[in-house]
Amino acid sequence: MRREESSTRTLKRILEAAEGEFGGHGFAGARMERIARRAGVNKASLYYHVGGKQALYKKVLMDILPDLKGSMTDELEAAQGARERMAVFIRMLADTIALRESISKILLSELARGFKSMPQEVVIRLKGLFSIFRGIVIEGKEAGVFRSDYNPHVGHAMAMGGFLLISAGRAGRGIQDIQADPGFSYQPPVLRFSCGELAEEVLRYMLVAMVSNAGMP
Repeated sequence: MRREESSTRTLKRILEAAEGEFGGHGFAGARMERIARRAGVNKASLYYHVGGKQALYKKVLMDILPDLKGSMTDELEAAQGARERMAVFIRMLADTIALRESISKILLSELARGFKSMPQEVVIRLKGLFSIFRGIVIEGKEAGVFRSDYNPHVGHAMAMGGFLLISAGRAGRGIQDIQADPGFSYQPPVLRFSCGELAEEVLRYMLVAMVSNAGMP
């Protein structure tokens, strides 16, 4: 039992170290040597516990990206109509991305590289999120609540991209330190929004674009 507990603690340290490494350097730039050093283990122990780099990457991503499609089910079913369901989706998506700063950094890194390193199981989870969004849009269109020409691909990309960029900026990476001189640091005003405030603003603008009588061209 003690050996199992020790192994569990070691794996936890490895996953935490790997999350920081992949978040800071992306898959391509991450180094197993640095992960082992940060976790306080040797490379032999690292490979014993998690296998190779791709296997470790998959473990980290499956840990930090929960199966939202499953966890949203009860709240979505309890919501009344497409507008309420869209609100549930947007708020839960924002909360999840804000929960771990590594989510935004890793996904933006993958986006820049065409998702070449993304494990298939994680791709399936991300596609599951879009399928929820698209299903809500279709429901709203059929009920005459949402515009018939609203594009769910664009709407989902805007919401997901916005939350990822703001989360990355708040983590102090990417959208920062545009330097005119060594003492200058640029912080976009939108970073002052809390996660909840940002979700409500995104939802408000999305509904303006979605709702049939919003007066959009």
